[in-house]
Parts: sequence; structure tokens; C-alpha cells
Amino acid sequence: MAGSPRADDIEALWERAEAALASLEPRAREDARALLIRLERAAPPQSEAGVWAARQLGEMLVEESPWRAALLLRRVTSCRTDDDAAYALTGLAHALLGNLAMAIASYRRAIALVPRSPWYHHNVGHLLDVGLGKPAAAVNHLRIAHKERPEEDEIAASLAHCLARLGELAEAERLARYAVSANRTHAGHRQLLEWIEKTDREQATRRAPVEKRRARAKPRRPRVD
Repeated sequence: MAGSPRADDIEALWERAEAALASLEPRAREDARALLIRLERAAPPQSEAGVWAARQLGEMLVEESPWRAALLLRRVTSCRTDDDAAYALTGLAHALLGNLAMAIASYRRAIALVPRSPWYHHNVGHLLDVGLGKPAAAVNHLRIAHKERPEEDEIAASLAHCLARLGELAEAERLARYAVSANRTHAGHRQLLEWIEKTDREQATRRAPVEKRRARAKPRRPRVD
């Protein structure tokens, strides 16, 4: 068709976009973005070049333009059903848009491809616990994530929050203390630990009057007929 980009033009755009993405030059990101936009528009949507451009552009735009990123990534996953990262990026885009059910569904698709990914499980668990208020549904995902990456303070903190909401305060406090020690500059970890400690004190205070009454109560003399 007259006016259609030639295959060698598309190939040249692709090579330039790849080089810009790999470059460490200060302007490289903006150059890559401009080239990816041109390539995504020029290449046939289902072609290898078109899908690659949509994938890279979706990742680049996910935080500043999550709706645009979600549309680009949907094209990727419709052609590349084995791209777990594309499903995860789709989950992030929908989470940023507030579409939590769609975000969780996308992360579950990623988990189906990489069942032990700590970050996919973490993100599902975090959305279920904090986003939807379903800690019981979240806890297994967060335990898997913590088992796979026990050194990660973010995962430990998320599991601590979930366990605290489920009333497992001793384990929650231990995990929160680890998160604070592992990342002492993270204000959120300190706030989490303080909240767990406060919750534990309040529960202890509520239990104390019952325990004191039990301690004061005299045992009844056994009845002798």
C-alpha cells in the first residue's frame, strides 16, 4: 500500500529504539520514548515489532499514564499469553487506576505462569489486605512471598500488617521489628511497628480486668453432704 512504512524502515526504527533503551546517556529515555511511539504506530499491531514496542512503551508509561499503559499491555497479552511480566505490569496499571479486582486478576495470571514469584504473590496479598480489606484471603500469598524472599523488608512488613489484622500479634511484631531493623530509614515500617505495639497493649488492657477478677475469685468449698 502506498505510504505504508517499509519493512526496512520498521527494522531501522526497532534497532534505534533498542539502542536508546540500552544507552546510559541523560537524554536516552526521552529518545527511546519518541522512537517507541513511532515504532508502535508504524508497525502492524500483531507483528513482532509492534508487540515489542507496545510492551516497552507500556512499561515506560505505566506510572505516568496507567490507562494508556493498560491498553498497550492488553495488546501484548492477547498475542503473548506467556509474558508474565506483561500481566504483572497490567496489574500495576489497574492498581494505580483503582481497579483493584482487575489488578488482582492480572497478577493471578502472572502467578499462573511463575507460581513462586515472591513479588507477584506480594502484590496480590497487599491488594487483598490493604486494598480490599480481606486479610484472610491475603495471608497465604504473603507467606509464600516471605518464604521465597525472607530478607525483603517490604514483604516482611506487608505480612506483619496482614497478621496483625488477623490477631496474630506476636508474629506480626517480630516481622515488623525485622522490617525496621532491615530498613531504618523507612518511616512506614516504624509506624507499622508502633501500630502493632499499640494494638497489643490495648488488647492486653482489655484482658487485664478479666484476669484480675479471676485471680481475686476464691475457689468454692466443695460441697459435702
